[in-house]
Amino acid sequence: MQSGNTKATPNKSKAEILFNLGKHFEFTVGDLNKAANYYKQAADLNHPTATLYFGICYRDGRGVNQDTHRANTLFERAGELGDSLAEAFKIKSLEKLLPNFKISQVLEKGSQDAKQKLSEIRRGLTTAQVIENIEIDDKPDEAKSVLELAKSGNIASRMNLGYRLLHGIHGFAKDIYKATIIFEEYAKQGIADAEYYLGFCYAKGLGVAASDEKAVECYKKAANKGHIHAKYFLSIHLYDGKGVEKDKKESIRLLKEAADEGNPDAQYLVGYSHEKGVDHFSKDMKIALTWYEKAAEKGQLEAKNKCAELKKSQEKYQQQFVALNQQLYFLRSQRPIYAPTSNTSVNMVSGPQFFPLHFHFPENATPQPIQYTPLSTFGMWPTQPKSDPTSQEEDNSQAPLLYKNML
Repeated sequence: MQSGNTKATPNKSKAEILFNLGKHFEFTVGDLNKAANYYKQAADLNHPTATLYFGICYRDGRGVNQDTHRANTLFERAGELGDSLAEAFKIKSLEKLLPNFKISQVLEKGSQDAKQKLSEIRRGLTTAQVIENIEIDDKPDEAKSVLELAKSGNIASRMNLGYRLLHGIHGFAKDIYKATIIFEEYAKQGIADAEYYLGFCYAKGLGVAASDEKAVECYKKAANKGHIHAKYFLSIHLYDGKGVEKDKKESIRLLKEAADEGNPDAQYLVGYSHEKGVDHFSKDMKIALTWYEKAAEKGQLEAKNKCAELKKSQEKYQQQFVALNQQLYFLRSQRPIYAPTSNTSVNMVSGPQFFPLHFHFPENATPQPIQYTPLSTFGMWPTQPKSDPTSQEEDNSQAPLLYKNML
C-alpha cells in the first residue's frame, strides 16, 4: 500500500511537468508536434487537462492527423478524470461552440483553473471570428443593425455588442466568453471602453480568472483616458485596498470626479457620505439629498429608495411639528399668566409665536396669578380686567391686563 502511494506521487508530478512542457511548446515556442507529444505522455499518466489538450490536438489537427472520433474519446476520458471543460469541448469544435450558451455556463460556474485553461486555449481567436459565428436572422431590427456594423469593423458597435453579450440584453443571449474576447482585443489597442469592461471582467471573474491586480491595471488605463465608470470602480479598489495599496485620499478624489461627471453609483456614495458625515465629507442632509436626487434621476435604485425614505421622514416630522405646536398652543392657553402688583406697564412679545412669552417686571415687583379669560367672551380686545370674586388678594383692577397671544 505504501509502495503504491509512493509511486503515485512521482507520476502525478511527472504528468504535471509534461503538461507544462506541452503548453510551453504550443503557446511559447509554437512547435505543435512536440506539444502534442508531451500532452500524450501526460495523458497516458491520467493528467485530466493534458488529456483535454491532447483531444483538442486531434480535433483541430494540431501536431497530429485530425481525428474527430479520437478527439471525442479523449474528451470523454478527460471528463472522467475530472476536467470541468471536457464536456463542452466534446460537443463541437471551439469556433462552432462559441455561439453555444453552454460554454458561458461552464465559464460562469466553473473554477478559476477552468477559466484560466480556456483563456489559454482561446488565444488565437479574434473578434472577427467570434462575431462571424453569431447568427443575425433571428435578431430584432435594432440588434441586427448593431451586429451588421460590428461585422463591418465598427469599433463602437463592437464595444456595444460586447456589452450586450456580457449582460445578455437587447436581443443577445448572455455569453461572457465571446464578450471577453472582444474586450481583450480592443483593450490591447488602447480603447478606453474595452479597458474598462475587461477590468470589470477581471474584478468579477467573468470569462477570465479573477484578478484584482489586473482589474486595477485596466481601470487605471481607462480612468487616465477620462472614463467615468472606470474612475468610480478604481476609487472603490483604492478605498478597500483590493489589488492595490490603500489610498483614501485618491479614492475620494476619483469618487468626486466620477460623481461630478455623472456616474450614478458615485453620486449615491457622495450623497451617503454627506448624510453620515464620513471620510471628511461635511454632514449635511440638504447636500446629501441633492446627490441622491441626481443619482435617482439616472435610475440608481438605492438612491431612489433613499429619496423616498427621506421624503417620508420629512412628512412625518412635519406632522409631528404641527401636532406639537397644537399641543403647545393648548397648554399655553390653559396656564395662568402673571401681572405685577404695582400699576406699571408690562412689555410682552406680540403676535403669533411658537415659543414662550417673555414678561419684564420692575425690580422688587411681586407677581400674582390672574385667571385667563378667553378673548371670545369679549368679542374684542378688552381694556379693563374682569374682577375675580374668588380672589382673596388685594384689588388689582387698575393693573394692566395680560392676555395670551393667540394664533
